[in-house]
Amino acid sequence: MRRRHIPVLSTLALAVAAASCGGSTPEPANSQPATTRPVSTEWSLDFSGSPAAAFGTLDEADVLELVGATESAFITGESELSVEAGQYLTVRYAPTAEGSDRVQWAIPVGPADDLWLSYRFRVALDWEARRGGKLPGLASYPPTSGGANDSLHWSARMMWRPIDDDPTDPSPEAHLSLYAYHADNAGTGDFADLPLSAQIKPGTWHRVVQHIWMNTAPSSHDGGAEVWFDGAKLLERSDYRWSSEPATHAVGCLFFSTFYGGNSPDYAPRSTTFIDFDDFVVTAVPIDTNGS
Repeated sequence: MRRRHIPVLSTLALAVAAASCGGSTPEPANSQPATTRPVSTEWSLDFSGSPAAAFGTLDEADVLELVGATESAFITGESELSVEAGQYLTVRYAPTAEGSDRVQWAIPVGPADDLWLSYRFRVALDWEARRGGKLPGLASYPPTSGGANDSLHWSARMMWRPIDDDPTDPSPEAHLSLYAYHADNAGTGDFADLPLSAQIKPGTWHRVVQHIWMNTAPSSHDGGAEVWFDGAKLLERSDYRWSSEPATHAVGCLFFSTFYGGNSPDYAPRSTTFIDFDDFVVTAVPIDTNGS
């Protein structure tokens, strides 16, 4: 079914001062957040209705700047899979020499020492894993990525990885990994692979829940990460030193970052494909992890 663009709803809300980038635009540069937001309840976004917004809201003009200026992302209620009552965000992944276009928004939330994130995603029927790619996660604000690691800023994105690690295999079989930039790694991030049971199935909505907490002191390795996939807890670590200055670089943004890559042609999809995203929640209160 041919996709069509649907106007962005005026009730769509994200967060103040979100940064957008697409195409070959570099990943977000490090700069200090402009505001501090409470974390008493939650921030949510389902692309269909009026969200809770304890972390701040955007008006329609801000939303149009964020989504409308990004050619590879649009709000829709229609895909090759179905026409649904609700709307969701669709990201288009066109092959490039680096993998695919980057769609990245650093959306300020918090800051807080401990935050939860939940969202759903669905890959297209013609989707293939290739060598892997990025999915959203929590991070400092600003986040770090793209091989830039300064020990202060950090990120904890999800990443899909092929099960057989063979980029010539067109199979869509892939599993999830936590891809982390933290104070103790140099260059690119490192992987904490989830079990192979965390497989992505084309045409199926999957739910990711991520829980991140900061290290308690600059030299402490007691920061943590937990990940649930479709209701199953598949990762628990409590040995991260996320930042060398955790008091000023706490959990501070939803890092909406998604693309094929890596940074080479063997990451690229063979043809343009799509992933749908929906039902984002960021909260300081533990999330119900059951189900998808």
